[in-house]
Amino acid sequence: MNDISEEKKIISEEKKIRITADFHPDAYAVLNRVADMLHTSKADALRRALGLIDYILTIQSNGSELIIEEKGGKRTVIKTF
Repeated sequence: MNDISEEKKIISEEKKIRITADFHPDAYAVLNRVADMLHTSKADALRRALGLIDYILTIQSNGSELIIEEKGGKRTVIKTF
């Protein structure tokens, strides 16, 4: 078996936890739009969003800032909770 096949087998054998969530129609529309923009499933879009917010909260808890710089140079500091 090659390395790629072995890796896929290991990933597919990992235990997963299934959840059920209720979404407001507006939030569900956002989830669909994000999944479409990422060309992925809604579940994967949620996993990526969780990874992103985890990263942002971690860097901010260490005293760092997340700054978005738009075209034209306008900068916005992103504040979370």
